[in-house]
Amino acid sequence: MNEVKRDMHDIDVSSIPLFSGLDRVNLARLIPHLEQLEFPAGAAIFRQGDPGDCLYIVVQGTARVFLS
Repeated sequence: MNEVKRDMHDIDVSSIPLFSGLDRVNLARLIPHLEQLEFPAGAAIFRQGDPGDCLYIVVQGTARVFLS
């Protein structure tokens, strides 16, 4: 993967619907475990059969899923 890691301070995590119900304390506990990645257009983020060891949340842009 050709991802670029960024600082999570650039994102308002509370505006992400998945986390919108969390209070400030729980958001503060969550943020250190998050990592912002940016991928170039057309990059494969993961492939079918890869182990499911993380959760991706698309904050900006789109992602497409292809099954083989």
